[in-house]
Amino acid sequence: MEFTCSKIETEGITVQKRSNHRIIKYGNSLYLFGGRILSGRIETLERLDLETLKWELVTPSSTKSPCARSAHSLDVYKDKFYLLGGISSEDQHLRCLWEFDPRNNTWKELDSSPGGLVDHSTVIYDNKIWAYGGINSNGALYCYDFDTRKWTHKSPSLPFITSSNTAVVYENKMYIFGGFYVVPQASLFTYDFKNDKWEEITDKELLTKNQEYYMSLSQDERVPTKYQDNNKIWPYHRFGHAGLLFRNHILVISGYTTTTDSFFTDVLGFNLETKKWNLLSLSDNPITGRLRHDAAKISSDCVCVFGGFDNNFYQNDLYFLHFESKPTLSVDMKKFYRESILTDFEVFSLDNIPIRAHRSILSARLKLTDQFGNIDVSSQFFWIANKKLKYSQLDSLILYIYSGVFRTRNLSHAEKQQVIEILEKFGLKPDLISFESNYLRLIQDFGNLYENHNSKNFQIHIPSDSKKIIYAHKEILAARTTLYSGMFQCVEDSSNSVPDMSGRTWDALDQLMRFIYSGKKDHIVNLDIANELLDADDFYGLNPDGGLKEHCLSLIEK
Repeated sequence: MEFTCSKIETEGITVQKRSNHRIIKYGNSLYLFGGRILSGRIETLERLDLETLKWELVTPSSTKSPCARSAHSLDVYKDKFYLLGGISSEDQHLRCLWEFDPRNNTWKELDSSPGGLVDHSTVIYDNKIWAYGGINSNGALYCYDFDTRKWTHKSPSLPFITSSNTAVVYENKMYIFGGFYVVPQASLFTYDFKNDKWEEITDKELLTKNQEYYMSLSQDERVPTKYQDNNKIWPYHRFGHAGLLFRNHILVISGYTTTTDSFFTDVLGFNLETKKWNLLSLSDNPITGRLRHDAAKISSDCVCVFGGFDNNFYQNDLYFLHFESKPTLSVDMKKFYRESILTDFEVFSLDNIPIRAHRSILSARLKLTDQFGNIDVSSQFFWIANKKLKYSQLDSLILYIYSGVFRTRNLSHAEKQQVIEILEKFGLKPDLISFESNYLRLIQDFGNLYENHNSKNFQIHIPSDSKKIIYAHKEILAARTTLYSGMFQCVEDSSNSVPDMSGRTWDALDQLMRFIYSGKKDHIVNLDIANELLDADDFYGLNPDGGLKEHCLSLIEK
């Protein structure tokens, strides 16, 4: 998995810098509770609106609420939050379990756990909270049943029990990575809920090789965190890292080791299908090494990271990690924009640098406004955007129009807002969290473009039936196929009308065009058409990652 990382500027109240807090996503908001601050511990609950990126303090309407704490856990289950344990301002190891209802902002105290829980991990499985490890846990695995409202206690058959670890649930197992027991750890354990069975799946030989390499590096060479062989990774010993389940991976973000007094800057993924670790972080990852931060999944393609302790300082910074699934439509359109071929439109940045584009693509993606009467949409865009933005802003804006990818890492908060305001004027406000929702709009807009016969500038004739013609846009065909890209760039062959020499029927070509424009394959259901399009990837030079051949093969095999 590849990702891009952006530091997010927020508005509203100033959230205190902290570590050992917890964040969770509920609805369209991110909730933050507690943590360690410079002057002690904190008991506030804050909410970040993920649409406006504005923080606000959540004031409880109940008379009782949890005390200040850090090193607690916080989970969402059936529209309620569950806060467990932690360490108080008086350094008391807390046993209390609290329930919070975000619909009416009320706290309710439930039955306390059998023992104090500090720096533990929790997961939700089978209508129960499972709490593992922690400081002075004595090998505890506690379970709270939501049905009976009772606690039970299990004793894991493990060589050691860690604190400041991370735990996730995948299928019927709990996975626990890293943490601290006498020294930092890098072990990976599983607990099978159904069979009540523990297993260690650490590749100890690989771990030893990786750790020896890390120890051979100088302190300066350890930043950013690197590995000897990125194809044979086992994470270094660490604790205080952030961990979560994302797709079919356990993500591990940063962390710390006392062995070398090092803060890690890596982002790692353990593939739960292949049982292998991968290094996911970028060389220019803006997240500094830290510990006792927290992370949460906020959409199907985005994870956020907040706060932590970084080189003797508490932090309140927020980062979004966008894991783009990179559909071929988005990839191809981004590449086409960067190539600047067959352009018929030009707009200038504030510093008078031109950016070239295509009127048909602008028209497909931008809605007409009433501001300029009957002027076409590309001309409207020119009047609104020309010489209004820095080059990096204008490039980010047009890249989003073409690909649905909103890249703003090099923009300040104010600069990003300028770009968003222009896009909003044309009904194309980007979703800052989810690439998926932006991509769905891209599919819809380019799909509609194929249906728009007025703007089409290219004809494909069917030799077997002179009355049948496919109408298309040169820009889309050039972006999505190497056959037409080469044809349109050839001076000797600049015709706006060509015969299709593949021997395919009009119906098959029409279905192919719908795939080329939208990237969607679900409209291809006819067996004869599937047979006709089986080798279309090779003939037209389509991106093979688009899955057209696989889709046709699956229809044929059925």
